Amino acid sequence: MRRRNGNTIAAILLLLSIMTAGCGRITTTITPSMTATSNTTQPSSSTTKDNSGGNSASTESANGLSLSLSTDRTTYQPGQEIAIIVDEKNTLSTMNNVPATDNLPAEFMSGFTNDPSFPLGLAVLRGNYTGLNYSNVTPLIIFNPGEIYTGIIITAPASYSFEPLNDIVDLNGGDYNSSDVMWLHIEIRVNCYWLNNQSTSSNNFEPGVYTIVAGDEWGVLVILHFTVTN
Repeated sequence: MRRRNGNTIAAILLLLSIMTAGCGRITTTITPSMTATSNTTQPSSSTTKDNSGGNSASTESANGLSLSLSTDRTTYQPGQEIAIIVDEKNTLSTMNNVPATDNLPAEFMSGFTNDPSFPLGLAVLRGNYTGLNYSNVTPLIIFNPGEIYTGIIITAPASYSFEPLNDIVDLNGGDYNSSDVMWLHIEIRVNCYWLNNQSTSSNNFEPGVYTIVAGDEWGVLVILHFTVTN
């Protein structure tokens, strides 16, 4: 059974959660007042380049969900902030109830958030990797290991009910009720990484190619690359 760390249930449900990510931040929202089966096949993802110089990729799964990943640029300088967006939405025009599977790979947690109940995450890898070999590499630590909060244990939801054609989900079961809603649109801004969990200082991304892998607990992967120049 998945569990999540938190302060109190009320704080998690009512407040904007802002966690340190590298030298930047991760933001997402869980609120009780927002409006707006796990055997997944994985078709190939599509990658596009937008007009601002960034790139994006998305993959649709058999359970009616679409996972997308994007960055604001394809090339950065050392120390420059990298903006990453991960979004999961319902592609169906009807409500889509998706059971939790507890199968989010561990490598996505080390690069994204210390919250094990969140149904999606990402990893940043130094080097050029694909879906066939990314799991052989240890992800970079892009959150400050000295600022990980461990509080009371809260049981994660048993399923996620996605609003029609939307990335807003109702959380069902665990320590949640029908009025608890999460927005599965995550914005990450980071410009450095930590060498290990004992590090007290961070390092800028060195010149080279990097791989971002986003995944969800239903087995879907999306991969993008970016380059840091001299």
